[in-house]
Amino acid sequence: MDPLPRARPLGVERSEFAAIAGGWTLVAVLFAAHNYISNAAEGRPVTLLQAAWWSAAEWYTWALLTPLVIWLVRRVRAGERLRPVTFAALAGGGLIIAALQVGLEYVADHLVVLLTGDSSVSVGVWLSGGVRRAALDLAYLVPRKIGFSFITFCALVIVVLAADYYRLFRDRELRAARLEGALARAQLRALQAQLQPHFLFNTLNTIASLIPDDPAAAEELVESLGELLRAALRDGGRDEITLRQEIELLDQYVAIQERRFNDRLRFERIVAPDLGDAMVPPLILQPLVENAIRHGVSARQSGGTVRVRIERNGEELLLAVEDDGPGFKSGRGASHGLGLANTRARLEQLYGTKAALATENLAAGGACVSVRLPLRTSPVTPARGVPVS
Repeated sequence: MDPLPRARPLGVERSEFAAIAGGWTLVAVLFAAHNYISNAAEGRPVTLLQAAWWSAAEWYTWALLTPLVIWLVRRVRAGERLRPVTFAALAGGGLIIAALQVGLEYVADHLVVLLTGDSSVSVGVWLSGGVRRAALDLAYLVPRKIGFSFITFCALVIVVLAADYYRLFRDRELRAARLEGALARAQLRALQAQLQPHFLFNTLNTIASLIPDDPAAAEELVESLGELLRAALRDGGRDEITLRQEIELLDQYVAIQERRFNDRLRFERIVAPDLGDAMVPPLILQPLVENAIRHGVSARQSGGTVRVRIERNGEELLLAVEDDGPGFKSGRGASHGLGLANTRARLEQLYGTKAALATENLAAGGACVSVRLPLRTSPVTPARGVPVS
């Protein structure tokens, strides 16, 4: 899983420089177009060079100062507490930066007039409505620009704060989603851990009962249990395995149970031949078969039959486990046991509403537990939208 987002730095990230340049260029182009068109409409046409320079002098000086504004805003609000001293610090810094912008515009204007030899391009022509024909001087520029520059600084502060809070909101959403995904996976592992002792303890009891009378059978059962546990440990840590792998786990489990019940357990498996690559949760069938054996086969002196049917139902995979026992009792009974409850919880964690577990009594007698899953041959994307690591 990816690391959690880092805290925002006090400086400016490299990716933000491109946004600064692009944002101020857009403002400069729009401002230049406005000046060019509005002056023409008022009967005081200006050249494209004049309109472009007035806009560049105004906004590209702000582009140079924007990293300083970002640093100041992040420095002041680093403590995440807005107090009167915070606003005072921003206001003081704003006045200094506004004065810097005016100074930069003054120097740049003198350089352009000097390089072009044309005083008509001076920002002074724009500020005076076409009257001045000389480079700016500070006595003329400061009273006309310092207030506007400070307002521009305030607007820029709002933009920086809004962008930072948006990033913070987005990072926290991402962190919450990742934590939710980690919690969902932990819950799945806990549910799987609750299921495994069921058949383990029953099998150990069977082995213990066989040791005095049939040590060879007990030894064979220990070997079968070891193979099943190795396979369960190998595949149980994943969210999904192929149906082919799940059938192998089921066959190992059934082999142990057939040894335990001897001739009292009859097992049938009907699987559509083209579904081997379908994805299913590991050990999804074992608790259903165990439930059928416990409440169907064990409930009858003569034993019984457990049948597993796996087939395609449109875009869904249908897993059905049937037995010919007494069926489910009315109200809360076997259909609400630990195995079925945990299976339902696992399905909800992995698939949300796209999967379901249902129980019913068969008309001919016995019970059926069916699981409906989305039919896919690729790993799961959990219902909560969190990628599986």
